[in-house]
Amino acid sequence: MASVEKRMEKSGFQKGMIIFWIAMLAIPAVLIPVMIKDTKTPPVVERYVMANLYTWYGTPTGPLGQHTYMYFQRNGSATDWGVSGSNMSRVANTTVQSAFVATGECTNIVTNGHLELSIPADGFSMPKDRKTGTWYRVYFALNASINSTDASVTFNIKKGGMKFTSPLPLSISFSMIYLVFPFNFTGTAWNGTNELTIEATATAVGNFSLAVASMSVGSWGHYHEDYHTYYDMGLGTWMNDPPFSKATDKNVHFTSNISDALGPIPSYGNYTHPWTELGGPDMEQVVLPNSYLGIYDSLDPVAIEAQLRLMWWAGIDVVMLMHPNYFEVATTVMDVAWNIKERFDALKNNSNFGIKFVYYNNWERMSDLLYQIRSYAHYNDLYLKVNGGPVIYVGPTGLLEEPYANYANGFDAIRQAHHGVCMIGDGYIPPKEEMLDLLDGFYFYDTSGLFRQGYGDPHITVYQDDGSPSWGQGKLGEVFTATSSIVHAHGCIYAATVIPGLDNTCVHGFAGTPLDEAVRPGTIVGRAGGLTFNYTWQCAVAAGAEWITITSWNELHEGTEIEPTAENGTFYIELCRTWSSQQARGVFKPLT
Repeated sequence: MASVEKRMEKSGFQKGMIIFWIAMLAIPAVLIPVMIKDTKTPPVVERYVMANLYTWYGTPTGPLGQHTYMYFQRNGSATDWGVSGSNMSRVANTTVQSAFVATGECTNIVTNGHLELSIPADGFSMPKDRKTGTWYRVYFALNASINSTDASVTFNIKKGGMKFTSPLPLSISFSMIYLVFPFNFTGTAWNGTNELTIEATATAVGNFSLAVASMSVGSWGHYHEDYHTYYDMGLGTWMNDPPFSKATDKNVHFTSNISDALGPIPSYGNYTHPWTELGGPDMEQVVLPNSYLGIYDSLDPVAIEAQLRLMWWAGIDVVMLMHPNYFEVATTVMDVAWNIKERFDALKNNSNFGIKFVYYNNWERMSDLLYQIRSYAHYNDLYLKVNGGPVIYVGPTGLLEEPYANYANGFDAIRQAHHGVCMIGDGYIPPKEEMLDLLDGFYFYDTSGLFRQGYGDPHITVYQDDGSPSWGQGKLGEVFTATSSIVHAHGCIYAATVIPGLDNTCVHGFAGTPLDEAVRPGTIVGRAGGLTFNYTWQCAVAAGAEWITITSWNELHEGTEIEPTAENGTFYIELCRTWSSQQARGVFKPLT
């Protein structure tokens, strides 16, 4: 019932927007400022091209995936493991060639045949899905060996009154073993200490040596939206627990066919992983490009460097860090940017790397993030400013049902704490004018919504949330221009959003399909071979937007990425490079 009400509410909102724009588009844009009391002049700012960068594609072996389990990563140091649980004779431990090695002698397989490495696990996270009660997956990658075939080896998670055990098929040579909890484990009751253990049980007497060079523990970042993994027969639906198969629109893939002043931009890409997992029926197969480039992790330094250099090459001036909920995410990206900048500067050949950063987040989080930025000189230098004040994108702001007072006090507090802050509000179209009086700029993230409401180009196919196709009336340019006039009349910066297309049906199914989430069913805005990107750019530039934001660089599960992929290559960043040069010059050349 709730989902029906939500859809009826959404339908009513869409009808209201259509009526508004029928009225607004009948008014010449030049007359709109005249209709607005106390018309103001927007600030003079540089023209910028921005792109949304998502840092939540965390793979188990990458920085974001390991964040929850940061205290359980092991790299062969002398303090990595304890051996007190062993009962072999002459137990000792040392390090040999960057591996932790435990040794012991078994003289009787019944009484002293146990060699054990352990880590305290009181802080080890083992969450469950609240709806189904199923365990979220935890991924282990161990590089280990044992000197004898006369022992069986297991990996164990002892936590919360349970002992979960998986065989560990080691050999005398080091090898990588990949385990997935809970699928590779069996559980029994346990009343002992919470710990992770590697246990060797002798099947014959002799001397044993158990060695571990590394252990990585992680999970998939943003699991609930990026991936669907198994089919719950009882619920009759796909469950969005970490992945069995890739649930993104495209395969990230870039090889070094573009260079800048530093030389070839590093290769990176691919959504895949080495773990074997269980899945449900009808799981789609992941088709990899011919050249395997490793797991794509959006906090991997190689990927970040390639992304930032490609953005700069494509004419993107500003990186919008989307929802950086902890400061370390921002600094991971900005540290790479600073390193690139220093290397450009060292060339002393008039080449430069001038990319800037802004935050997009809920306004309640902004003060803390800005305080941290200001505390470090080089982060502060990399941050975008207008007239000396930091720029922030706050969202969502000014929703239809929310009163002005909800924001007035909070925004005032931010301004008092951060002198000169330039606040760009992510609202909705048409802009809520009382909110514009609180803000310095206006931004609407979801241009795809305007396509669904019929304003797009008639040559671009749109699939509504029930899967039915539709085509627009070619009015997007008029909507952008009218919005620009309203925003500028309030003395605000207009930041228009351009898109290459959208396809989020890999994580949000059409209404009535297994992946339908009721509140947010899937939709598609076709790319039409680049027409959607060109058309939205054309409309944004013609509307006089000071800033243009590309949604997105890499929101892969929504299918809005322009990041290089195996399917599209560098097509979209090449288009971006062409359009960005026009935006930088403040010129508009109609498409032919």
